[in-house]
Order: sequence, then structure tokens, then C-alpha cells
Amino acid sequence: MEQKIKSEIINEAKRIGEDALNSSKSHFICAAFWRNIHYGLGLPAAIFTALAGTNSIAQQQNSYLATAVLSLIATILIGVLTFLNPQEKANRHHNAGNDYSSLKNDARIFSSIDIKEKSIQEHECKVQLKELSTRRAELNRKSPQPFEWAYKKAKKAIIAGEADYAVDDKQ
Repeated sequence: MEQKIKSEIINEAKRIGEDALNSSKSHFICAAFWRNIHYGLGLPAAIFTALAGTNSIAQQQNSYLATAVLSLIATILIGVLTFLNPQEKANRHHNAGNDYSSLKNDARIFSSIDIKEKSIQEHECKVQLKELSTRRAELNRKSPQPFEWAYKKAKKAIIAGEADYAVDDKQ
């Protein structure tokens, strides 16, 4: 295989891997955000519901106002939880992060190991690169959109070395 073509294929595979790294990190940040929203709303909703129920059972004098207020707060929190569905969003972002991470790993293995085999033909390399590119396009199409702030936070974390492997530092 011509060295220039091989070099371009390796570079494009590395671009796919870099895109996948940025996307996976962004999705994991979004998943953590939605998980925090889920717990941040769900736990108080459960507590207010329990307090309202306990207060209602006790039926102490002047407890009707307290029961009504606690019930109203619990109802609002549960309504917001139902509307936002943060657990489902957290799961979708977590799954997307895993899918992008898998693509990143496959692109890295292709660009650093597979393509360096002497017996690999140019056509086979182009087919494998096209498969990586198609996977990336499909993930971009089906994955939820990460927040812009999550992407920026992910880029900052990657630049700070949070996505680096210790084994790469030893080489």
C-alpha cells in the first residue's frame, strides 16, 4: 500500500477516534447531570410524600395546612420528574457514551495495530475505515444531543489528561 494513502487512512481513523472520545466524554457528563437531577428531585419528592402521609395519619390539630403544603410540594416534584424523565435521559446518554467509547477503541486499534500488518491491503483498509465512519454517523444520528456546556467541559477534561492511558505515558 502506498505510504501516503496509508498515512491518510491512519489520520482519518484517528479523527474518528478523537470525535468519539469527545462525544463519549460529553455523554457521560450529561448522564451524570441527569442522574443528579433524578436524585435531586426524586429524594425530596419521596420525603415530602412520606411526611405528608405521616402528617395526615396523625391528624393533629392544625395539621391540614401542613399536610396540604407537603402534598403540594411532593406533587410538584413528582410532576417535574415525570415531565423531565431524568433517569431515562441519564440512561440514554450513558449508553451513547459507551457506544462512542467502543467506537473510539476500535478506531485506535485499527489505526495503531490493524493497519500496520504487512499483509493488509489498501482496499481492506478503506473498507474498515468506511465501517468506522458509518458507525460514527449512525451514533451521531441516534444519540441524544449533549449540552454545549457538557461538550466544553469534556474537551477541557480531555486536554487536562483525564482520558489518557498511563501506558501511553511510559512509551
